[in-house]
Amino acid sequence: MPGIPLEIGEQMRVRWQAAVAVRLDDAVRLKADATQAIAAPMLNCASNCRTRK
Repeated sequence: MPGIPLEIGEQMRVRWQAAVAVRLDDAVRLKADATQAIAAPMLNCASNCRTRK
């Protein structure tokens, strides 16, 4: 950004990158949680369906 000191610009860039990294980590964790939440009932049903026959 023109007009701001280099040190402040570097601090802004570092903080922005850290914030993006945290958000990406959150997204990956949420996706893994959702995948497990979907898979668990399916696995449970599959094992219960086999024992009922």
